Amino acid sequence: YPEVRAVVDPTDDPSMPVNTFRAWFLGSVFAILGTGIDQFFSLRYPTIFIVSYVAQLLSYPCGVFMARVLPTGVIPLGPLSFSLNPGPFNQKEHMVITIMSNVAYGGYNGTAYVTYIIQVLKLDMFFGNRKLADSAGWQILMALSTQLIGYGAAGVRRRVLVYPAEMLWPRCLAQIALNKALHHDDGSRELSSGWSLSRNRFFLYAFVGMFLYFWVP
Repeated sequence: YPEVRAVVDPTDDPSMPVNTFRAWFLGSVFAILGTGIDQFFSLRYPTIFIVSYVAQLLSYPCGVFMARVLPTGVIPLGPLSFSLNPGPFNQKEHMVITIMSNVAYGGYNGTAYVTYIIQVLKLDMFFGNRKLADSAGWQILMALSTQLIGYGAAGVRRRVLVYPAEMLWPRCLAQIALNKALHHDDGSRELSSGWSLSRNRFFLYAFVGMFLYFWVP
């Protein structure tokens, strides 16, 4: 499929670090901040919410900065050891951060759907059940169980939904293309339909155009 091959590499580099301190730290920070912002504005109109593209864009300079300032020494922990800075900030770490953010606030609803249950339970105009709604344990378990249902269903049916090459997910392709543009754009210009443009310059034009179209009005 040409739309997949245009953005997805046919080979993998298993030596590229993924499970790093940078990925977990930035992924946790953006998941917490993004969810807090979405939850805060979900009760206000007009509603403002952010999606995982925001975390994907903002985490890139943060990851590059951490790769420059964090120490590169290895920290021993018994039989295991790890480094706070295993090398340059790579695209796999970046995608892990994006996935963590997508689980927390990836939908067009902004925050998790189950949070509306908590709001309805707590507000006096509906049920007014503050004892259950204020239980942090119940909130966490309810959010985790409902958010992971989709991943569990996809895992059960991965032979049909994930593994076949015919299963094209356009939104995933868009995020992979953005990831690739940020990490692998060397300034080269790609020829398409008679005109050529680098990935970064195309993103800049699209960003400015969308800002003028959405923000200014």
